[in-house]
Amino acid sequence: MENFLLIAHIVSGSIALLFGLMAAITRKGSKRHVQSGNIFFWTMMISSATAIWLAIIHPNPFLLSIGIFTAYFCLTGKLIFIIKSWFQLTVLAVLGLVSSVALIVFDVQDKTISLGSAIGVITLVFAVLDIANQPKGSSKAIYHGIRMGSAYISATTAFTVNAIDFLPWYVGWILPSVIGTTMLFIGIGRFRKRMDM
Repeated sequence: MENFLLIAHIVSGSIALLFGLMAAITRKGSKRHVQSGNIFFWTMMISSATAIWLAIIHPNPFLLSIGIFTAYFCLTGKLIFIIKSWFQLTVLAVLGLVSSVALIVFDVQDKTISLGSAIGVITLVFAVLDIANQPKGSSKAIYHGIRMGSAYISATTAFTVNAIDFLPWYVGWILPSVIGTTMLFIGIGRFRKRMDM
């Protein structure tokens, strides 16, 4: 069972990284962007679910926190175009709120302040913002881009930290965020210009 979960996690994560990149570099709203984005979403959800499951079987705060963070950002990024009411997004945000608080509480109980706590706090902040500030109109597209982009950065960071061991440890943590955030800002800037926002 564990071997199956591990294989599913690796395969789905690898596919998600590939199609997430395709979605990022293709024209937003195009057929190719939508198709690659859908594949990214579903494979990323499988990767996140298996990560959470594996982290529960063999307690791993890093894997658990990354799994929850990525799943929450993917779900909110994808469903923002489907959700029609404040209540629906709030329900989803509350789930993120509960999950993030749980990550922090687990760390406190173990008398440690680890990466799990940090990611829990970040997820907590975004969940609160989701409840307080509901995106509308064209701002939904920007919200979508930020959330899916953040999920991709999170997944890429998890990959580089675990798979690339020939570079200094801090490179695996910092490089995906630097490159991903830069691409995100450029993409949002182009979208705003196109929409005359």
